[in-house]
This record gives sequence, structure tokens and C-alpha cells, in this order.
Amino acid sequence: MQRYLLFVLFVLGLLASAQIAEPLAALAQYSGIRAPLGNSFSYQETTITPKLLGRLVEQVGYVGPVADTQVATKVLVAATADPGIAQPFQNWLSRNTVWLGQADGPVQLDASRYRLSISLGKALEYTLGPFEAPRGTLDSLSHITGARGLIISEFSDFECPHCRRLAAATLPGVMNQYVATGKAHFAYYQFPLMQIYPQAMPAVIVSECATAQGNLCPYHHALFNSPLGDYSNLAKGLAINMEKFEAYTKAPTARAAVNVQLTPGKKLSVNSAPTVFVGPFKLPNPYGLNAYKRYLQMAAAVE
Repeated sequence: MQRYLLFVLFVLGLLASAQIAEPLAALAQYSGIRAPLGNSFSYQETTITPKLLGRLVEQVGYVGPVADTQVATKVLVAATADPGIAQPFQNWLSRNTVWLGQADGPVQLDASRYRLSISLGKALEYTLGPFEAPRGTLDSLSHITGARGLIISEFSDFECPHCRRLAAATLPGVMNQYVATGKAHFAYYQFPLMQIYPQAMPAVIVSECATAQGNLCPYHHALFNSPLGDYSNLAKGLAINMEKFEAYTKAPTARAAVNVQLTPGKKLSVNSAPTVFVGPFKLPNPYGLNAYKRYLQMAAAVE
């Protein structure tokens, strides 16, 4: 049972794009289902209920016959915009029919990028939506760039190639379009992947040393754009007091600052980097710049 659960969560976590955070018309067009104006619409013997937030689809609810998994799958594919989920989802349903029917209430499946709540009684029901951080979890006041607007939060590792890709290809656009214009401010959370990358923790510690001297952004930029290891030479090219820098790297203060940064990620069960939240919503694909605008629109409706 656990093997199948992990498999479907893995597949859901790989989705690159979705009709979640898109206008309702996009969901209807992708599925081939024409939705009337209103809170829900019918398709064959099913009822589909999109929940809108800021005029965008935040959640997709489904209620249909127990035996008709094909339509249930079609709606899920439309919500995620990923046909590849169809067969794994149907396989998972068939293998877990008895377990779902015996469950006491809906089963919550937290994929890496979405949350799926599913139940099987007199009808097959599910709700798909973005993972949402509890209020107050992302209220850090450290490592902030910008002073106004909604908050965009990133959990990142300096050695991780995916984090480096995000820093080089996407975040400059985020900073220019949303942070510099006052539409959002940006919070950076240290999330060293120590089990994978040997320089993860050393890089974090020296970045905290630079941050203590007011060089958060310049030194972070240098770390993401340079080979890791020769941290003193990186610091010498910036306005950093080297005596204080070297002393700070050996002091317990730096490690304590890192531990504070790790707390929100642990509370949110963050298990990979980069992980990005826009407002309270986890961004399924942090590399696509256009998605930030849509998720900011939803987040503004929550405020």
C-alpha cells in the first residue's frame, strides 16, 4: 500500500504545469468540458466544482460514480495539464479501492507540489489544490529583499544545480518585475542539502558571515556564480571586513543563525530545493516566470 501511495505522490510531484492558478476557461478548454457561469457544472454523471480565488482556479473538486474512474481521471488530467498522470492514477485507484472505502473520511495525499484529498463511499470524490503553508509559517524577517508587497519565499542550497539554475534564469526576472516594483518582497531561506552536497553547510555558514556585515545579496550572488570552496577570496572582492569574517566562521553564532533558517522548512516538510512559495502557496514550477504573476494574484485575494 505504502509503495503505491509513494508512487502516485511522486508522479504528482513531477507535474510541470497545471490549470491550477489559471482562469476557469483554461480548465474547461483543456478538458473539453464547457463550464457554464456558476459555481459548478456537470459532465455526464459527475459534478465538477472549481473554487476560484482572485478569478483563478485555486482548487478543483470532483464527485462522480464509483465505477467511472475514466471521467475522474480526465478531470484530474485537466486540472494538472499532464496526460502522463492518467494511467498511474487509474492504477492507484484500482489497487486502493478497498482501502479507500474503509477509510474514516477523506485521505489526504500531500504531493511535493499539490494536495489531493480523496474519498470513496457512495461516490468517488476528490479535491486537488496547491499546497498551502499555514498562516505565520513564512513570516521570517531575515534575509529579506524589498520592503513592500506580498512575500515570495525560496528555500535554496548554494551547491544544488537546480537552485543555481533558478538563481541564474528566473530570479532576476522575479526581482525586476515584482520586487523592484514593490509588488512583492523576497525572503531567502537557507536549506542546505548536506546529505547530497559536501559544500552545502560550509557555503551557508560563510553566507551568514557575510549577511552579518550587510552583504547578503552580493555574497549570495557570488556563491551562486562561482565554484565553492575558496570562500575568503570570494569575500575579498566585496566590502567585507575579513578579520570579522574569519572570526565569524569559527563562532557558534553562524551555526545558530543557520538553525533558525531551517525551522520554517522543517515545519512545512520541505524536502527538496529549490522550493518556492508565493504568499502561502507552493509554486509547482518555480522556473516559469509567468506563474509568479498568477500565484501573486491568488495570494493577494487571500490577504
